Amino acid sequence: MTDTESDASGDPERSRMDIQIPTRDSIREICTAQSFQRGVEYFEAGQVRDLTVADSEVTATVRGSHDYRTTVDLSATQFAPRCSCPYDYDGECKHVVAVLLAVADRSDELLGDRSDTSDYGDEAAQASNKPMPRAVERAVDEADDETVRTFLSRILAEDEHRREQFLALVDGPAEKSAADYRREIDQRFEDAAGQHDIVEYDTRLDFSQYYDRADTYRENANAEQALKIYRALAETIHENLDRIDDSSGHYGDQVARAVETYAETVREMDRSPEERHEYIDSLFEQYRTTEFDFVGEYYDEALRAVCETTADLEHLRSLLEPHVPADLPLSESDLPDENDSGNGEDGPTGEGDVPIDGSTATRVPDPTRDRLDADLFTGGATDVDRLSAIPLDIEAFVGETLTEKIEAFALEGDARDASRSGSQYTPHERTLLSTYVWVLSELDERDTLRAILADVYTERPSFCRQYVDELLADDRDDRAEDVVEDGLDQFTHSHEFHRFAAEFYDERDDDRYRERLRTLFVRFEDWDAYDELKTACSDERWESVFHGIVTQLGRLDPDRLIDLYCHEGEREKALSRVLDSEDVATLKRYRADVADLDPEKYFEAYQERLEPYLASDTGRDHYRTVIEHLREMERLGFEDELDAFVARLREKHSNRPAFLDELDTAGF
Repeated sequence: MTDTESDASGDPERSRMDIQIPTRDSIREICTAQSFQRGVEYFEAGQVRDLTVADSEVTATVRGSHDYRTTVDLSATQFAPRCSCPYDYDGECKHVVAVLLAVADRSDELLGDRSDTSDYGDEAAQASNKPMPRAVERAVDEADDETVRTFLSRILAEDEHRREQFLALVDGPAEKSAADYRREIDQRFEDAAGQHDIVEYDTRLDFSQYYDRADTYRENANAEQALKIYRALAETIHENLDRIDDSSGHYGDQVARAVETYAETVREMDRSPEERHEYIDSLFEQYRTTEFDFVGEYYDEALRAVCETTADLEHLRSLLEPHVPADLPLSESDLPDENDSGNGEDGPTGEGDVPIDGSTATRVPDPTRDRLDADLFTGGATDVDRLSAIPLDIEAFVGETLTEKIEAFALEGDARDASRSGSQYTPHERTLLSTYVWVLSELDERDTLRAILADVYTERPSFCRQYVDELLADDRDDRAEDVVEDGLDQFTHSHEFHRFAAEFYDERDDDRYRERLRTLFVRFEDWDAYDELKTACSDERWESVFHGIVTQLGRLDPDRLIDLYCHEGEREKALSRVLDSEDVATLKRYRADVADLDPEKYFEAYQERLEPYLASDTGRDHYRTVIEHLREMERLGFEDELDAFVARLREKHSNRPAFLDELDTAGF
């Protein structure tokens, strides 16, 4: 089968072709008369909302008793529809009908004159990539200049989109300002917003025409106009992020693309330092003010890309310094002694030690650090040995003075939580710090850099790694080891830092090296670490380590234990675990790995699990998943038994026309 005979999903029943505009006749062919009539009613009542086009795929929300997400592919046979509704009868549902009718009604607006699967884009580029019909080519060749000029003028007067494209191609004066682009893009969000002014999940606005315009300006040496469009895209999409259910990440990706291409364009331009600083200023302002951490990271990357000279870096440093924490040390002399516990000569009076009534004799217990006995906590106000002995009223329990202290302590909850996590700063402050540290590194400000890293290394894994590297460069290996251990305590969920720690201990401490490798595998599924761990162990040690890993995975992640057995070539054990699983997806996942050991038993297990799985839900999406499992069973080679199983499913679920229809379509 060639690529042109199947779509991206690999389904041979959905052949790729040019975009087809739905007609009433083509819609009627895929549904019952009742579904068609109900779909017409839904369409005419305006219940198709948030209709968007991406390539050949149209997605919409259809409102009824519930909201259903419906997708059709205009380049696939019979539109390959998908709907989240539980429709379980012949043909496609009313929601699919309504969406196809809406596409037919708005085809000019949605699709323009596209005859392939491209979005609105660079028409000149598209034209160069596909042949012009011979009759048209001959007519163009034979037409006189005045006829062509008159025709082109009329088209450009009527079509703003093509007019702007033409002006960009011939380096004509731009018709639109940055504010015009902003208004246009913002209006697209207004039009797409549904209930509660929210752009709903999986509504993906297409901005390709703006990128095409900007790219054309850029290619024709009009970088300033291109920058206006990239900036309008980045900032306007950014401003609308709080009204988008962007679980798919589409709009974040659009901001990233616009910011990245803005930075690339600035790098290509030959401008004076003062002019370059204006571009840095605009990027920094968005970076500084964004409420979204991930957007801040996009602008951070752009600033690093744009700042290529010492003058650029010094300018960025001047922008950053008013916004980084004011108490950052500027040299290592500003830091406390690493060996100083901060307790003073007379015993513990560190942070959290609060004298009662100004006295130095008694310390208020810190509930975040101290283990409290009844007498210490109550000051003898309640005569009990154990805190759980009687129900306690808080004021009688602690007394008036400590009540006030506890209330004050509660007001500092946010700061206390930050202290517990080892973080002094907000995520955005940490991002600013990251940029500042990078600037100092690029400027080779080693003293200031080391001082700051010593103060903030527990804020980010990257800070910790960089501080360790600085310490090693100064031959302070013992201190570097302490910092690595602090990092392991702080960044327990960072695969990257655990990998860094493993590399640090390699050839320094064999036991800690093996411990890091084991953690990398068990916690982060790092198979390279598993192989390294095996190599780093003697045969005797490996037997014990492997047994421990098997025990741990058997409790925490049974599927990975199957992977482990497959990795070690212990396929019989893997098969046993697969057959013990009640999950039909596990059978599908490991069919190619272990089914050949006992295909008959594997087939029987599939039958036992697939039948209740089929009965557990309805809807075509569910039935198509069942078909995928039937395909897996087909590969096991029991043709007669599979035919009998399918016949049993047909009989048992004869009241599900949609399921029977899917079986017929799939050839079962």
